[in-house]
Amino acid sequence: MNKSNVYETIKYIIIIVFLLLVVIFRENMKALICIGGGTSILVGIIFMFQKKTNGLLLFSVGISILCSFILYIFKILHLADTIIFLLTSTVILTFISYLIA
Repeated sequence: MNKSNVYETIKYIIIIVFLLLVVIFRENMKALICIGGGTSILVGIIFMFQKKTNGLLLFSVGISILCSFILYIFKILHLADTIIFLLTSTVILTFISYLIA
């Protein structure tokens, strides 16, 4: 079994677990945001190991989602400010990660 098949298998397992968790927690939006952010980070890391360019984007989106959610939960930012922070942090993290890569 080569590396490509291992990465694809891990990616499909993560996506299946993500879909199962979405079905289980479909009523709890806070859990869904955490699950989506974490899944985005994990799939982004796998894509980075596969040397795909969209891995950096998925990773930065996941980090931005989780950071924005934490700021919203602890009432540091209001909802509108949280959305603006999410968008700007995604763009900034994507630029920084592509600059480093």
